[in-house]
Amino acid sequence: MARAIDVFSEWAKEGKSEKMAEGHALAVDNMLSYALGSSDGPLSFIDAGCGNGWVVRKMLSHSRCHSAVGVDASTGMIDRAKQIDSSGIYLNQDLLLWSPEEPVNLVHSMEVFYYFLDPQEVINHITQKWLASEGRLIIGIDHYSENKASLDWAKKYNIDFMTTLCIEEWCSAFENAGLKSVSHWLFSPSPQWSGTLIITGKK
Repeated sequence: MARAIDVFSEWAKEGKSEKMAEGHALAVDNMLSYALGSSDGPLSFIDAGCGNGWVVRKMLSHSRCHSAVGVDASTGMIDRAKQIDSSGIYLNQDLLLWSPEEPVNLVHSMEVFYYFLDPQEVINHITQKWLASEGRLIIGIDHYSENKASLDWAKKYNIDFMTTLCIEEWCSAFENAGLKSVSHWLFSPSPQWSGTLIITGKK
């Protein structure tokens, strides 16, 4: 069994980061559409667990986004992001140890938080250290207890652990961090797939 960040580094070397981006594109579009539609004016952005940086580049193409940073603990993913976009800001950092110099309006994360032993810890850290007042955190996750198709992923992908929480527990973690107006929805469910769980709240 291997650490998730080491598995992701290998996937980046094998060219799988682009396939991951393709697989998550529709859910991320849904998340960003909601986040952008719920505010106006210029915004600053961080992608927590940015992979090859595709969401950072997507946000930088938006007229309202004046800064976008990608942060990922996987060296291979950050190397790949810099290969694709040498002028972008992609940081190889532990999400729990790093903080931006200035807080931002929007923090996004896709398929990351359940790789932490204590997701509450990373949600607290981002809320306290990354988000500006009235800033929004929005995440998407496919591994949660109601999504039965995801429950064997740790074994399937040889990853040492995944923290499995139910929908109510994820929403409570946002509320416990002090986020307000917490809401969630399931994106693109099917009979065999419960959908991507999207959760958001404002500081």
